[in-house]
Amino acid sequence: MGGPRITQEIKQLVIGTWWAMKQMGPEPVAKEVIKSVSLKLKANNKEHLHAPGLRKTQEILKLARKELENRPEEQKELDSPWTIGSTIKHVINTEAMPAMLRVWKLCFAAGAPFTIREARWVARLHTLFSDIVELRDIANTYATEEQVYELSKQFSKPKEALGTQNRDAQIFMDLWEFATARQTGQIKTSIYPVENWPIIRKSLQINTEDGKKAMELAMRSAAQKRWFERGLQGLKQEPPLGIEEVRESKAKHPELEDLSDQAAWIYAYWLTYLSRGPKWSKLSTQEFVDINYKLHAWVLTLKPMESFEEKILALSKQAVTSGKSGTELIDNFTNFMKNPVQPEFPPIELLKQVGYD
Repeated sequence: MGGPRITQEIKQLVIGTWWAMKQMGPEPVAKEVIKSVSLKLKANNKEHLHAPGLRKTQEILKLARKELENRPEEQKELDSPWTIGSTIKHVINTEAMPAMLRVWKLCFAAGAPFTIREARWVARLHTLFSDIVELRDIANTYATEEQVYELSKQFSKPKEALGTQNRDAQIFMDLWEFATARQTGQIKTSIYPVENWPIIRKSLQINTEDGKKAMELAMRSAAQKRWFERGLQGLKQEPPLGIEEVRESKAKHPELEDLSDQAAWIYAYWLTYLSRGPKWSKLSTQEFVDINYKLHAWVLTLKPMESFEEKILALSKQAVTSGKSGTELIDNFTNFMKNPVQPEFPPIELLKQVGYD
């Protein structure tokens, strides 16, 4: 009678979409928001979910406007223009002042707003990006996330903090790692007002050579999990199997090349996923060692994915030359994200061995 239940996630998506559209131009009407939400659900492989109807959307937006109007003064101030004078009340780390001034000048010249809220995110992130435009864009992304969180509080759990894990992954992972993390459930496919794809960031200044360390930690954690669960289930216990045993096993297979740092991340995600399988604790020591060897060999068969930038440019060029619409371009990229590596993806044999259907 009343239509399908509207989930918290959909309500937040409606508010986030409305807010993002409002920042780019005139406030959208409910029908425009519904159309945009429907496209985002399709782009995020969530077509089983539905955008709310007109009346429900109007009700959600009415609550969001009320929340916007009734925000405490200190929250409203965060969306006012940043100036050096504003730091008297809104104290920001002085080490970030050079970066904030550069972003302020950039926005000032371009006629774009630069708010106190955005300045606070610049202060948090300025050591991670050398390119000032990227820094401004990423700070704006997090500021928008924070605003949507504030406007959606009536749909959130009590005292639920701003969660940015999925957005962090979107920004700080490369395409192959991001796609694998989604495929193995490390990242839940939340829907964002803006696209849920990795963001091109050329100037990111963090250590990206930790893949092999992640691989070793995943091996150790998977071994400890198996040993601990065997004990809980009263199964025959053996000494904990460590990384050295796995290394020795792999050394017996000289045909195995070392994994690149990028591929090591993929190995780590898949081993973590396999260790959550229903039959993981029932594996014998030899089966555990064999899975590590087979997973290593499987990852070696995969070809590194194109960079996100290369893929977007290729799909955009394809859309222009073929006369495809923007919606078809989204469809193509969505399909690419669903099946980023073919034909071996995923390791079916290993998934079945640990109890995944």
